[in-house]
Amino acid sequence: EGRVVYANYGELADLQTLQNEEYKVNLNGSVVLMRAGKISMAQKVMNVAKMGAVAALIYPDPADYRTSEDIELYGHVHLGSGDPYTPGFPSFNHTQFPPAKSSGLPGILAQTITTDMARKIFAKMGGNIAPDNFKGVFSSYKLGSETDKVAVSVSNNLVDTKIHNVFGVIKGYVDPDRYVVIGAQRDSLSWGYAKSAVGTTLLLELARVFTELKKDGFKPKRSIVFASWTAGDFGNVGVTEWLEGYWSSLDRKAFTYISLDGVVTGVGSFRASASPLLHTLLQNTLKKSKA
Repeated sequence: EGRVVYANYGELADLQTLQNEEYKVNLNGSVVLMRAGKISMAQKVMNVAKMGAVAALIYPDPADYRTSEDIELYGHVHLGSGDPYTPGFPSFNHTQFPPAKSSGLPGILAQTITTDMARKIFAKMGGNIAPDNFKGVFSSYKLGSETDKVAVSVSNNLVDTKIHNVFGVIKGYVDPDRYVVIGAQRDSLSWGYAKSAVGTTLLLELARVFTELKKDGFKPKRSIVFASWTAGDFGNVGVTEWLEGYWSSLDRKAFTYISLDGVVTGVGSFRASASPLLHTLLQNTLKKSKA
């Protein structure tokens, strides 16, 4: 339980605004109400935890999300990647390593709430009127007063769940122990499923096309690995655990990685980013393509 404070998106700039000479809001011991967006839930929670907050509530503001007011968002608050209870080593064999816990896990309670619940909290909050850039579409946005109290109780059950990456391989004919990995995230927690669906669709189609090419006599110099990663929206767990489990061999044998995540974004133009070693390849490939 603590004083409820509204902190916009929970970005560092928002927290600095709360603490300036005009508002002088002390977050120590507070329950911080934030709207989803701009930065990850993990970053929001970590930011307010560093300021002394005891709990974080995150809601979808109608200004940012067109959803039903009784629907909560889903996400994770691990500021890191992979299994948070096996940091730095693979989770598929717990017996080899001592129990550990990622430093990226928050030390405070964190919970998503519905738009309707957030609206009811705002209706009872007093204190200073929030800055204009803190406002969404609710009729009232106040920062909260010393007497505004909220009690947060979280009773989530921690359950171990098996996850599965899926691989397909076309063996190289000249250098089979070196490989190009083409990967895509397979899962989505809620909104954003188009990203994983498009990436997975392209991955499957590429695998089909290369299989047909192989039947027609195509012989890749290096092996091609098609990887479908699971638990991406839980902190890139699938790909991180694979990297941690096979890092010693990947460092020597993996030639390059091509990500299909977010390959179609609707911006109307082609964009690509890569490590410096691939810049020339990208440029030469674009020169050969027909606009």
